[in-house]
This record gives sequence, C-alpha cells and structure tokens, in this order.
Amino acid sequence: MWVVHLYGSGEPSSRLYSQHICPRETVGRQSKNVLRKAVSKIPKKEPKKDEKVTPENEKSEAKKKKKRLHPLIKLLIKIAVLGVIIFLVLTYVLGFYRMTGNNMFPFVKDGDLCIVYKLDEYTTGDVVAYKNKNGKTKIGRIVAVGGQEVNFPKDGGYTVDGYQPAEEITYQTFGADGVKYPTEVGKNEFFVMNDFRSDTDDSRQIGSIKESKICGKLLFIIRRRGF
Repeated sequence: MWVVHLYGSGEPSSRLYSQHICPRETVGRQSKNVLRKAVSKIPKKEPKKDEKVTPENEKSEAKKKKKRLHPLIKLLIKIAVLGVIIFLVLTYVLGFYRMTGNNMFPFVKDGDLCIVYKLDEYTTGDVVAYKNKNGKTKIGRIVAVGGQEVNFPKDGGYTVDGYQPAEEITYQTFGADGVKYPTEVGKNEFFVMNDFRSDTDDSRQIGSIKESKICGKLLFIIRRRGF
C-alpha cells in the first residue's frame, strides 16, 4: 500500500495527511465502467442517406417496396375479378344483337341494339333472339308453345288450338309453303313469327324453333337509327 504525503504551501511539515490509494487493477476497472456508462448515454447516429446500405437496411427497404406495391396488386386483382364477372355475365346471362332488317317493324327497327336475357323461361308473346337453320341470329315473337296446334286459314289470319289469338299486330297474317298446316308444335319448341307478317322468313317456313336455338328474351332496345 502506498502512502502519499501532501504538503501544503506554507504549512508546517508536521501537518501530514495520508491517503490510501487503491491498487492499479481496481482503478482500471472503475475507469472502464465509467467510460462504458458515458458511451451508453451518447445518442446513436441515424444512418445517412449516402452511407453504405447494411443487410438490415436492405430488408427495411424491401418491406417498404412491398407496401408500395400492395395498392397496385389490389387494383390488378379488382380489375381481374371485374373482367371475370363481365365475361360470365356476357356468356351466360346477357346477349347483345344488332337488328338487321325490318322483320319486327315497328317494335324493333333496323339498326337497333337488342339486349336479351338468357336465364328466363319463354312463353307466348315473348320477343326472342334465335338461330335459324343457317345459323343467323334473328328476332321474332313466340305465338305458340310446345303441344299447341297452329293453323293458317285460307282467308288470312292464324289460329292456335282453334282460336284466334288476341294481339296488337296490325299486319295481315298468312301462312307459307314451307310447313304443312295445321302443325303441332313439338315439346320444348316454339312457333315464332315476325311482327311484320309479310316477311314469312320465320317458323312458317322453317318450322318450330327448338329451345336450344333460342338465345334469350328481349330485355332492352337501344335505338341506333332514328326513332
């Protein structure tokens, strides 16, 4: 153990103070502890933009990029879902057909856009889109359904099961040479005629229309040319 004698200026030598000093190892440990505490209190510097990117920073940036991409991915998913819905609706629910000719005048005119509904049952009086024997899409009105008998008297008009149907068609109706009358409409078939009765390119010539050939029932008409 060391003893240090301290002499004050002008003090008599008899006033001696002694002090015990700790060993060198203990002083070293205490100094290190004090240094560590001082360093721990120093605030850490944030990495500057121009500093080298560490693996931790790369992970953080990757997460930020993913977050930025999320809105775009969500938008693309919404567009894809909407596209699928539109496809299903146009394939199985609705159909769009442009009217060519005046065989349904004045109800449907040449150039009109006809929107048909495919998920409905069909009955007398319905205006439907159908495929004829040539595969062409036409618009016509159902006047008789499966099991009913259709006939065309020589003096004009027509009958269903022996009765003249009540309808608002002003054109005179006559039969055609394509079908032998009276004729019975088959099961799951429909007898379709044009409203413009002078045009006999309908069931009067090609016979009853099978249900599988009907594309849908007229739902809306969008006028394309005139009124």
